[in-house]
Amino acid sequence: MELLKKFSKEQGIPIIATGISSVGRYAVMQRGDIFSIYTPRLDRILKKLPGSETDRFPNLEIIETEDEKVYFDARYEDGFWWASPVQVFMELMSGDKRDRETAEQVKVLLLKGIKQRNDKSTSSSNSPTRLIV
Repeated sequence: MELLKKFSKEQGIPIIATGISSVGRYAVMQRGDIFSIYTPRLDRILKKLPGSETDRFPNLEIIETEDEKVYFDARYEDGFWWASPVQVFMELMSGDKRDRETAEQVKVLLLKGIKQRNDKSTSSSNSPTRLIV
């Protein structure tokens, strides 16, 4: 991960964890050993990263995409970009039963955040507006 952080910063290439690899930020779920990322520049990453392509016991999956949806509302934490909770939810919902059950945890988190924002805006709109004229 440190190598990916450094490479992204030095090369100015976006690298973001997929929703599945970001799930631990928003819900409790045991994941496998493969860390998956999105990037629009696979060729440049492959030239710089040590290691080799393999089907046997990989620990990194790189998905090349310029689809702006996967990068939307990404969260920068611990020096790395993580998928938004909405992206995590969408990826989990397209998975198996266990993934969909975990998506419900993320959904609760999303709805709780929306409710908190609504409560804040409602409480501030109830206070009178005072002007000096």
